[in-house]
Amino acid sequence: MTNLVTHNPYRILGVYSNSPMKDILSNLNKTKAFLKVGKIVSFPLDIPQLLPSIERDETMVSSAQTSIERPMDQIKHTLFWFMKATPLDDIALNHLISGNIVQAKDIWDKKETVSALLNLMTCAMIEGNVDSLVVKADTLFQKYSSEFCSSVNETIKLSSTQLTELFVEQLKIDGNFDLSKMLQVSDASDEWRKIVG
Repeated sequence: MTNLVTHNPYRILGVYSNSPMKDILSNLNKTKAFLKVGKIVSFPLDIPQLLPSIERDETMVSSAQTSIERPMDQIKHTLFWFMKATPLDDIALNHLISGNIVQAKDIWDKKETVSALLNLMTCAMIEGNVDSLVVKADTLFQKYSSEFCSSVNETIKLSSTQLTELFVEQLKIDGNFDLSKMLQVSDASDEWRKIVG
């Protein structure tokens, strides 16, 4: 499984990728307080039924906080973590947190939104489902690139090509994902094939 998901700064901080700053600060303070007294801290978004456990320490938490300060970094890390933006997300994420990824995906498949596509991408990464990952990512970038960017940070405007390049570049750096399999997905757009190729 890819570190882009398991060691995502938003996961380490126990928040959604679009959580408000007050939630991030609240979790940071809780984590620091727990670590000071040698207690283990966990959050619902650790999703231990689906993802390997995290052993947080001060360095990891500070590094996670720093790595989402710049708008481009926020975009980069959001591509590999869950977002809660609609009432359907709320229901699906409750299923996911309780370990029922199938039920969560069924709910997100009902309505195509930025957050549903992003969340299905993250599920596909967890499950190692290359076909689903490519189709959802390609759809998100081709149809909703500006909406996606503004949902993360109003100051960032990336084209579908730039988002696809950023996504593929992150997978390449991580090295735990076989990019050649992404070229074999028949439903991918020509732009996707060109960039991945």
